[in-house]
Amino acid sequence: MVTPFARRKQHADQVKSQIDAAEQEARESLAAFEQQFLNRGIKAEAYIRVGYPFDEIVAMADHFNVDLIVIGSHGCSGMARLLVGSTAERVVEHAPCPVLVVKERRKRKT
Repeated sequence: MVTPFARRKQHADQVKSQIDAAEQEARESLAAFEQQFLNRGIKAEAYIRVGYPFDEIVAMADHFNVDLIVIGSHGCSGMARLLVGSTAERVVEHAPCPVLVVKERRKRKT
């Protein structure tokens, strides 16, 4: 017989395995992205952080005393923005330095 506790532990092991796999995939993708910069002679160092995105971005900016943060924005509005929030907006609000927000290009109406 399997107790409810044993089932929870099995489920937790599954979740941990999935998180580990996702982290490994992220590390590999980020390493490839970093290498593209290095191949072009641009100094780059990749970091993976876990937490709320805006908190982690601001913490890294503080830690490295950066001069400028460049961040993308999807330009969500209305209900989507209320439900999800805006990482870019929060970074602008809390950053220790200037922030350049790059908005996704809209398709032109023809």
